[in-house]
Amino acid sequence: AIEPLVFGLPGVDRSNFGRRLRAYVKRVRTPMPERLECYNFYQSADLASVFTEDALALIDSNAPLAGMREAYARTASRSMLQRMMHLDLKITLADNDLRKVGGACALAGVSIAYPFLDDEVVEFAAAIPPSLLIKGAERRYFFKQAFAGFLSAETIAKKKHGFGMPFSEWPRQEP
Repeated sequence: AIEPLVFGLPGVDRSNFGRRLRAYVKRVRTPMPERLECYNFYQSADLASVFTEDALALIDSNAPLAGMREAYARTASRSMLQRMMHLDLKITLADNDLRKVGGACALAGVSIAYPFLDDEVVEFAAAIPPSLLIKGAERRYFFKQAFAGFLSAETIAKKKHGFGMPFSEWPRQEP
């Protein structure tokens, strides 16, 4: 119902609210996994204004999204949630987060283990039906239920946060 109004009424893009609503509808219409990159600065940026000509010659700007598509399609599940979990495991964890943590720990001389990434644990997690993973708007439902009474209530209630780095901010800063 919103889409015809947002794209059909003249002048909608003149207000901040209208522009934001239009951008939201465009994101919702974007298929997965491309939708996950909607906020990626480098997806919408003119790469020639960010990188030198020599650097651009070395970059395949389509490779990251192609890798995401391949990982997203590789899982046998038809569930969007399980496909996203597979993508997260293969791309976000393996290619990003674990490299950062592993590198930082190696530099600090700290040994590290990833018990939740044990093969049997990952296989078990992949077999949990999506209906048990998220209940309504409550994320990590299964995890919270499984570890209630084992982990503190503060740990169970804690909001999730990641390993984000300010990649989109760095090019904007003066050297």
